[in-house]
Order: sequence, then C-alpha cells, then structure tokens
Amino acid sequence: MERYFQELYGKFDTNLNYWIPKLRKNMLDLLMMPRRSHPYFTDYASRTQEELPLFLMDSHRTAAEHFKVIEELTTAVIVPYGKKGKEIIAKLSEDDSIEGLSRLLRTAQQYTVNLFPYERDQLARNGGVVSLLDGKSIGVNRERI
Repeated sequence: MERYFQELYGKFDTNLNYWIPKLRKNMLDLLMMPRRSHPYFTDYASRTQEELPLFLMDSHRTAAEHFKVIEELTTAVIVPYGKKGKEIIAKLSEDDSIEGLSRLLRTAQQYTVNLFPYERDQLARNGGVVSLLDGKSIGVNRERI
C-alpha cells in the first residue's frame, strides 16, 4: 500500500506542488522542506555557527493564507431578513463565548447571501454594509433597511 501511494504521488509530483507567485515559493517548500535545507536554518547556522533552536520550521499558516482550492468569487453577507435576521446581526456585534458564537454563525447561514465584488462595493459606497467580528464577517447595515 505504501509503495502504491509513493508511486502515485511521484507521478503527480509536479501537479501537487502549487506555485505561489507572491512568495516565489512552492507550497511543498512551505510545508515539508527538510529542516537542514530550510533557508532560515542555513542562514542562522552560517551567522551563529549553531543550529537554529526552533523545532518546527514549517509555515502552515502562510500556506493556508495563500492556497485556495476554489477561487472565492463572492463574499458571504448576512442580511437582516425579518426579526431573526436583525437579531443575528445585532448579536454578532456583542461579545460572546466561542460556543455561543459558533451556534450563532450556524444560524446565520440561513440569513446569508453571496455577493460579487461589484455588488459588495456598491453596497459599501452607499453605507449599506457593516463589518462584524473585527472584519471577519459582513452584514447589511440595519439602519439602511
């Protein structure tokens, strides 16, 4: 079984290595570069004549920020449809526990529409959107309804 996957991934190696133009690096370099060949390790070792004391050198967060399986063309926006939709937007502005926030976001899915960039920009120009959760979510401005 192990040999099968080694051969399978060996055939698709060039297709699996996602190039990130902005960083001028391959995804696999961010995730799986051997410690001793990592640029941070070699630079530190050449300057200090010691090994870099970090145990992990992979850049999983950077990789996640730059990799999109499907390019997102739209932005999800919570709309104040009815009394419940308005309540959800109001509650998202309050401080709450992680559990409460997770429950609220699941409920908010029923009151969410996807907007293309030009639609979102037009709403923003007209003051029709409000940023929620420190900019991580967007809701329609309830004063504009």
